[in-house]
Amino acid sequence: MNDNDTNIASQGKDRLPAFLKRGVFLLFGFMLIGIGISTTKSAEMGTSPISSIAYVMSLAVPALSMGTWLFLWFVILVIAQIAMQRKAFSPWQLLQLPLAFITSFFTDLGNAVWGHLLAIPIENVALLYAIKAAMILAGIVIIAIGISCTLAANLIMNPGDAFVRTLAAQIHKPFPTVKVGNDLACVLISATIGLIVFTSTRGIWGGITAGIGIATVITAALTGFAVKLTNPPIQALGNSWFGQSVDDK
Repeated sequence: MNDNDTNIASQGKDRLPAFLKRGVFLLFGFMLIGIGISTTKSAEMGTSPISSIAYVMSLAVPALSMGTWLFLWFVILVIAQIAMQRKAFSPWQLLQLPLAFITSFFTDLGNAVWGHLLAIPIENVALLYAIKAAMILAGIVIIAIGISCTLAANLIMNPGDAFVRTLAAQIHKPFPTVKVGNDLACVLISATIGLIVFTSTRGIWGGITAGIGIATVITAALTGFAVKLTNPPIQALGNSWFGQSVDDK
């Protein structure tokens, strides 16, 4: 074996641990996104736009949990990517599905944990709403850290953002613009489902807001800003652990 072969073998040994470390970072990110979604939702003032459809469907068909509906929604988004990209769709991107399952699982787990913690009655209204506000903000921060972890890993995007990226490429529009439009579409779909299912029992406004609320607006407005704040330290942490890939530089 010559020196060049030795260097290549050495690089291969170095890359494998780095790849695995990126995988751990990615899994942790998808886990945090699920926990963040459940934290925001458990404040009972709405949820994030991307999970609003799953939330209202879990209310309409409670036999399936919010996490299950969220996973089904992610499956639809992956199928939509395949339909748009066709032969250009990489089989590697199918890994979005098991990763989405992790997010869905931790969404349900978080909902269960918060359900037990919040079962304690709080009679002070001011304290109650202070706790709800703190949960919404905490959920946004947790989601932002999770997204930053997935970005730092630089392996697979979550199905929601991957769908937006694919759609943006198809219609030749900037990612942020399409992201806003996608969030609005999710909210409108959630509101429409709520209107159809719950108007008879909750009234028109109660039906529209069954799956959305002030937390939906706050999450849509602040998550992008929060990601901008969490990206630099998370990226630095990732680089110090598994180094930079060519795409990161």
